[in-house]
Amino acid sequence: MFLSIYRNAIVKNSSIVIKEIVGSNNDIALITLNSPRTFNSLGKALMTELEKLCKEAENDSLINCILLTSSSNKAFSQGADIREISQYTHEKIVSEDFPKQWYFLSDIKKTKVALVNGICFGGGLELAMMCDYILGTKQSSYALPEIKLGIIPGCGGTQRLPRKVGKSLAMEMILTGDKITADEAHKAGLLTTILQSTPEKPLAEAIKYIETNNIYNKYT
Repeated sequence: MFLSIYRNAIVKNSSIVIKEIVGSNNDIALITLNSPRTFNSLGKALMTELEKLCKEAENDSLINCILLTSSSNKAFSQGADIREISQYTHEKIVSEDFPKQWYFLSDIKKTKVALVNGICFGGGLELAMMCDYILGTKQSSYALPEIKLGIIPGCGGTQRLPRKVGKSLAMEMILTGDKITADEAHKAGLLTTILQSTPEKPLAEAIKYIETNNIYNKYT
């Protein structure tokens, strides 16, 4: 069953991001964060490659949906690459408009779905919230832990999270940095649904969910 919906070979492949075409109609661009050793830390190299592949999918007339996920069942993403960012001076952050490299995903007009397996923290959660739908596995967890590093979410988390879960829970998550479970995230409105498959095999269920519920934007 899995192979029947996971049809095409790799279209684009780098060491840190993979793009494939999947779905019964070959119209879903599956884009996979593939840096499990770093728990998909979102450094400049990964974000640059992710932007390129997402824009390719956006400009492909045969693609109706972008499905963003991770090759690891332990982490969607642990967030921004703090070690890399710590090397930046304030002048460098301002001159290179650091946050701008994150916002491309929110500008993509085609339907975007995040499939979250494992931890989804910091910038990883901000990235997921730029998608139209978030599908989470039962063992997924969510947090904005920046406060524990003496910083705040810098790429839209302070605006998007309250819209998803309400001001009270958003304030608690942002000011404590504590994580919430998949059940808590779903009840609060952060997750669209909780996938019931095993942690090793959520992709087939996610694709089925997309196609069964017809969550495409056909007119972009």
